[in-house]
Formats: sequence, structure tokens, C-alpha cells
Amino acid sequence: MIEGMSTRHIVIRPADRTDLPALNRLIRSSYEAYGPPFYAARTLAGAIDAVMRATPAIIASGRFYVAEDDRRVLGCGGWGGTPLLNGAADLRQVATAPSAAGRGVGAAIVAHCEAEAAFAGARDFDCVSTLIAEGFYARLGFRHLRFTSLTVAGQPFAAVLMRKRLTPQG
Repeated sequence: MIEGMSTRHIVIRPADRTDLPALNRLIRSSYEAYGPPFYAARTLAGAIDAVMRATPAIIASGRFYVAEDDRRVLGCGGWGGTPLLNGAADLRQVATAPSAAGRGVGAAIVAHCEAEAAFAGARDFDCVSTLIAEGFYARLGFRHLRFTSLTVAGQPFAAVLMRKRLTPQG
């Protein structure tokens, strides 16, 4: 458990299938709240509808987490990859509810994922960041590798490739 800026505790736990509706509402509200300064409305709407959501597969991986406070979903995120094969893991779908902004929820999720990935043997943590989150990841120690463009719902979607060296665990 971590303690947020309030006196309530934020718990990070593995997501399960029953979390899907709440996670998808959270991810949608996060992108709708934070995205407009960075992306055109049409681009953002297409991306949200096409890929900005949790899926049963990512939840079934056991590597996708929910941050909650009194059973309210405040954030989510996970990791993937095969660190024992190539030494790298990938950070995935980190999102924070707009009502929880600035409480350390996103940073706690990333730290949890980093520790899990390092324990699994990852030396590096890669992230394909939206323009929205580049500054957030930079504050957490990720370094900018290069800008890239993804094709999402037939539209170009600007992103940033980022990487962080992990501290060995276990």
C-alpha cells in the first residue's frame, strides 16, 4: 500500500475481468481530460475508440494492475514482454482518473510495474508514450529515445519512445 496526499490508502492489486468496465471508463476519461492540448479531436476520438482500453488478454496476463482507494478505481497500468529473452519489458496502458491527478497514483503504478519487471529479469523498461504523458515519464526517470508515429484507426498518432534502466531485484 502507498499513502496518497489524503489520509486514505491507495491499494495496487492485479486487475481481473470484473474490472474491465471501470478500467475502460477510467482510460477514456483520462484521455478525454488530458488529450485535447496534444491531439486533434478526431485523432484522439479515433484512438480512444480503437485502442485506448484494457482488454481481457492484458488482464489475463496477470501483469495489469488497478490502483484503488475505498474500492474506487483511481488508476491502472501494466507491463509485458519477455525480459529473460531480450532484457527489456514494456510499460502498458498507464492511466489515472482526472479526480486523482497529483496524488501519486500513476507514479505508484509505474513503480509497482518496474519492481515486478525487474524481479522477472528486465534490465530496461520501454514505453511508447503518448505526447500527453512524456513529461510524466521523464519525471520518473525515463529518457526520450525518439518521436514516432503510430497508425491508429487509420490516422497517424504521434508518440514518443522512452526507456528507463531498471535496478536489479531479487
